[in-house]
Amino acid sequence: MAVLKVKYDTNPTYKLQTGAKKYHDNASLEDVISYVLLSEKTPHHFIGGYSVNLNQAALEMKMLAYAYGKDYGVRLRHFVLSFSCREARRFHPYIYETLYKIGGFTANYYRGEYQIIFAVHEKPENPHIHFVMNTVNYMTGKKYRADIGDYHRFQAYVGKFLMEQYGLELMAVKDHYNSVEDL
Repeated sequence: MAVLKVKYDTNPTYKLQTGAKKYHDNASLEDVISYVLLSEKTPHHFIGGYSVNLNQAALEMKMLAYAYGKDYGVRLRHFVLSFSCREARRFHPYIYETLYKIGGFTANYYRGEYQIIFAVHEKPENPHIHFVMNTVNYMTGKKYRADIGDYHRFQAYVGKFLMEQYGLELMAVKDHYNSVEDL
């Protein structure tokens, strides 16, 4: 079963240590995007994105937020779509190419409104795709509301694609972590 995890932080010690909630601080876009795009995690460079230049994604996302006066609060939405080894073997011999295709389709859901990048992390024991989305709508300048309705529509969109194309079910969970190393 493919697993969709929305990453967020519920650890109060992070705020005590840094003075900010996770994904609220000025460095959050750089921190998360640099982790997601690490060359050792993505050795074959299966990365993509919409409405943003991958070589300067964090800068462009920050500039957009600043231009709309929305450079505060939650700066990004981070989610991960992961697969078990057994599921990934279904895609053999093109495991990471297939995950890249799935990543592109998944990111496409938000491409008409938000800057978004994705990267396939090539871990044989747990292949997965990271997504980082700017929370500022580039068409309207409004912040992403993160309402439950959007979450369910997004989950249904991804789940239907995975079932129709690959016969995989999708389980969606919320996930928290204490630091970027836990990603």
